[in-house]
Amino acid sequence: MILHRLELLPGEHLGAVAGRMHVLSIHGTFTATVKALGLGSPPIRPQRLSHADDIALDAIFRAKRIAQPWQTHGYGHYLTPFLSLPEQNMLTAAWAGYTPLRLRVTGQNNLQHRYWRWCTDCITEDYELHGMPYYHRDHQLPGVFHCHRHQCGLSGHCAGCGFSAKLLSEQLIPPYESLCPHCGHWMGGYDGHFSERMNEIELASLALAQSASTLTLCALTQLVTDSMGISGEPMRTVKSIKAINAWFQQMDAQCDPLALTAYFTNSERHGKGWQLPPQLRNARGYHEKSARDPLHPLAHLLLLQHAGVDLVGLLGSEG
Repeated sequence: MILHRLELLPGEHLGAVAGRMHVLSIHGTFTATVKALGLGSPPIRPQRLSHADDIALDAIFRAKRIAQPWQTHGYGHYLTPFLSLPEQNMLTAAWAGYTPLRLRVTGQNNLQHRYWRWCTDCITEDYELHGMPYYHRDHQLPGVFHCHRHQCGLSGHCAGCGFSAKLLSEQLIPPYESLCPHCGHWMGGYDGHFSERMNEIELASLALAQSASTLTLCALTQLVTDSMGISGEPMRTVKSIKAINAWFQQMDAQCDPLALTAYFTNSERHGKGWQLPPQLRNARGYHEKSARDPLHPLAHLLLLQHAGVDLVGLLGSEG
């Protein structure tokens, strides 16, 4: 019965469908709803880039003639340009059911705002149009702090009691009137540090997630190596290593510490060490053939930004 009623609302987060369906269902527990949907894991987090349950949801919605659910309601478009061709093929095989999904993304566990977020104006609109609010995929994107449609800061953290829903089961849909379900305090939108460069990252993140891109990992890492001045050079020569270290030292000296703190949980400088967190100095960000795991898109975007790339122009021309 629940599969018969299953639908995706405009811009809805793929995984968050389970929470909305539980609110509408007759199942007594969220775990029962998850099981009825054919999913294996009740803990549903807002920023999961690839997960076996997303494969199951993708298959359900494709059977309902919805095109590319994971790409358009999940993180498919957002992640794909930063994967090598073998990694993309591995994902394709997993989505087709040929192999288990095994894709680890470096930096995933060091992101800030790993809780469900919403826009207060969207809550009102969604209630009027669809009878209830729901979680939008674009509001969960790392590096995004505002609702692009309404230009207001995203809510999700209670200043009164500190509540935030890290799992969907803790807050199945955004709270009506944005009131904290624990203490009743109004959960205001993000009003922290937000610079012009952060705005560029936000717009680039949205552009990435909202449409397919022809950009490749090779092309994107080439932009960074061009900036480093090592294009065409072997990676492990003394010359290359010096150029790479100098580039990162410059990035470290010029970085915005408040922005790094807004993006990552591991950006604090200890003594005279690096302020840039390790994921920003990962070889995968500038070396396409690095044997390391895929690097989080947010880290790639920050590297490209330091390389002087016009991110909005680069990604905007793709749509």
